Amino acid sequence: GAGAGAGGGLHGAFAGLQEKVVSRLLRPATEAVIGAVEAASFAGSGLGGGSSGGGGFVKSLVGGPPFELPPAVTGAEGMRGAFPLATQHAGRYTLRRLALVGDAAHQVHPLGGQGVNLGIRDVRLLADALAAAASSGADVGSAVALDDYAKAAAGANLPMMAALDTLQRLFASEAPLVAWARGAGLAGVNAVGPLRRTI
Repeated sequence: GAGAGAGGGLHGAFAGLQEKVVSRLLRPATEAVIGAVEAASFAGSGLGGGSSGGGGFVKSLVGGPPFELPPAVTGAEGMRGAFPLATQHAGRYTLRRLALVGDAAHQVHPLGGQGVNLGIRDVRLLADALAAAASSGADVGSAVALDDYAKAAAGANLPMMAALDTLQRLFASEAPLVAWARGAGLAGVNAVGPLRRTI
């Protein structure tokens, strides 16, 4: 009984804090940004200034009624979904006129945000491959042009994915010997400045 009451009190306190953050911080910040963009649209700043009809820049971009804040989420109903963490890799990154980047090409355990870093590198490698094709007058959507990206991305991603998967398995293990080795390894990395900075 007491535990349930404490849990309910904590939930209520969190909900109250969440409402304060939304009402005192997020809502004013959102309204300020929208107001600034609307003001810029009428100031002739090149963001759509001079448009008539009273809808402003935001309306000119997306059409329809003015922006409205979404309703507050007060609860959820139904079954909860669970998505197991996994490491997956697409068999191919490209086809003619198609390139997979980021999570569409690979999935890694969420360790230190490395999945985002892999995706950003994919985009850079794809841009490099497209620029190289365009500079030589080649078709940027050709299988040959995109294959350069696929080879570079797979070559860069697979070693990092293997390392992340190994780290996840290492930290998931509760075996005493593995825990000791893990601690010793982390202490060793932390003690070697150049290695620590490289990682």
